[in-house]
Amino acid sequence: MKRKYFILFLGVVLIGIGFLVYVMFGQIGEEKAISAIDLEQLEEDFNSKKYKPYVETFKTDENKVNDSSKKILFVGNSLICNHDLPAVFCNLLKEMKKESEVYVIAKGSASLSDFSNQKNDLGSTLHTVLEEERWDYVILQENTKNIVSKHIEKITMDAVKQLDKKIKKNGANTAFFMTWAPKNGVVRNHTNIGLEEVQKNISDNYHQLAKEVDGMLFSIGDVFVECMKRYPNIELWEVDQSHASKEGIYLAACVMYVSIFQQSLENCNYTDEIEKDIADTLKKLASELVLSKSK
Repeated sequence: MKRKYFILFLGVVLIGIGFLVYVMFGQIGEEKAISAIDLEQLEEDFNSKKYKPYVETFKTDENKVNDSSKKILFVGNSLICNHDLPAVFCNLLKEMKKESEVYVIAKGSASLSDFSNQKNDLGSTLHTVLEEERWDYVILQENTKNIVSKHIEKITMDAVKQLDKKIKKNGANTAFFMTWAPKNGVVRNHTNIGLEEVQKNISDNYHQLAKEVDGMLFSIGDVFVECMKRYPNIELWEVDQSHASKEGIYLAACVMYVSIFQQSLENCNYTDEIEKDIADTLKKLASELVLSKSK
């Protein structure tokens, strides 16, 4: 009888230990799995849109857009579409009384070499758009993995040269959307490279691209770093440490506006529903940094 109760007691103990192991380790494993899925889900959700590739149009005012309006085309991946960056940019233009049409052609993880290749959906879509529509600015954004190295990748430079020929043939200005480094930096040759060093590489590479084709450069990533130094409490990155937060997207839109129009945004009332104090800080910073470089 004692042996029977001992075995029963031992079974209960083992079940209890098993439950504790599940709670301690099983849930942690689930959290890791969920986290990994979430990171992949962003691109999956982005690519599952009815647009293949993602194509959308924003206008400051359907009734006022005319031949004198600026036509601006974004070309890139999810970094330029997170939190509807083109729409935020268009709303800034509307607030500042700039009649404009803003378009975007993008796909998650896309690189500029994808857009330069007419044999795929991205390349053929962009080619058609450049052939059939006249543009003022075509803004190019490269995939992060192709732009973080110490030297510009040949595949990127070749793609930019091909795209620039088509853009100039269209009569438009080639512009570059300088992205930001991942918040935690990158791993290169088994060594962790910090954010500021990675951003310097990104900045140098985008400057080289812009110089090569005499293009305009929106130094958004550089402004991110300066903002992080001055205002560390303003979070510019999403939880995935790669895409920009709502505040980061707003800052990017401000940098582009000031760069194109050479006009301060300090009196702009549009905040994209972020806290007014934060929006005011970001507008002021973008205006200060961009306009000081133009002098």
